Amino acid sequence: MKVVGIGFGKTGTSTLAACLRILGYRHKTWDKSFYDSYAAGDMAAIDATLDAYDSFDDWPWPALYRHVDARHPGSRFILTLRKDPETFVRSLRTHTERRSEKTRMWHAYGMKPGRFDVDLARRRYTEHTDAVRAYFKDRPQDLLEICWETGEGWERLCEFLGRAVPETPFPHAYATPDDAEYKRQERLRRWLPRFVRKLLTRAC
Repeated sequence: MKVVGIGFGKTGTSTLAACLRILGYRHKTWDKSFYDSYAAGDMAAIDATLDAYDSFDDWPWPALYRHVDARHPGSRFILTLRKDPETFVRSLRTHTERRSEKTRMWHAYGMKPGRFDVDLARRRYTEHTDAVRAYFKDRPQDLLEICWETGEGWERLCEFLGRAVPETPFPHAYATPDDAEYKRQERLRRWLPRFVRKLLTRAC
């Protein structure tokens, strides 16, 4: 049985990875070379990784749940979610714009590097969630939808996986800035390029 996190990045996948490692799974998370294999359609590399590890999260696994399900019947799938699509979009935008040179992250969401598309991000998140729910609609025992932001944690995860709740504190990996902090970051993002241009103009 494989355990596969099929939520998009920035939905709590790092927290899920930490949980699965604590629970003793041999875990595989985001890997540049592995993502390149997926982008090239190298399913031999995908299958070799599936055979070598117990659990997985982040790209390209959200796109591969059907393949994993066919290759490893009886596996468990975990759809990590944000409290609403807008929170996901906000978090993804902050993440990708900090990594403008990392083209893989942009391509994973179908965007051109440096051109964050809010509507596309929201649509892809919603469509993925709907597609996963439709695929597993008659198999609720194989899919767990979970949102760390609403207070869900060890109890629901361990019940789904049939594991005892560990004594280790729940490992919240990252936190998205709240609305006030996000607005501050947005103002800084808009103001900083103008400030730099003024400095360059004065220097010339």
